[in-house]
Amino acid sequence: FTLEGDKALQDIESVDAAVRAVAVRHAAGTSEQPRALVAARSDPSPAVRAAALEASIATGAPEALEVGFAALDDPDPNVRLAAGEALGARGAEVVPRLREVALARSGSRAAGPLGALAFAGPAGQAALLELSHAHPNAETRGLARLLLGLDPKQR
Repeated sequence: FTLEGDKALQDIESVDAAVRAVAVRHAAGTSEQPRALVAARSDPSPAVRAAALEASIATGAPEALEVGFAALDDPDPNVRLAAGEALGARGAEVVPRLREVALARSGSRAAGPLGALAFAGPAGQAALLELSHAHPNAETRGLARLLLGLDPKQR
């Protein structure tokens, strides 16, 4: 099922979150993607934010990736997970930025970029391994080890 023209525009503004979620998925990769990115940042429904992130990040558009990186700090854990999975699915292209973000954070604030690295394939795994030894924060090193399937308490 697809949405056409004005109907898609109206549905992005629907009072029904499920309808908005379908509409933002449809908008990704079209001239309406900016509206999907607005929804990814500010829709009151976590399901809509997650749908907008997943579909928009999949396009690989630089502005969508930026919104995805910001969503790693979303207050809702399901939105953070959607952002991490979608960014990680981009693979090696996002690993340097995720590594940089993870190095700049500690503890639970590093969980988003570390989780995204876990989804980013071999390059993400290599970055996690490096962070599991070199991150300046012990809790963050432990989380990186845990995401690699290693003992988080091992030194």
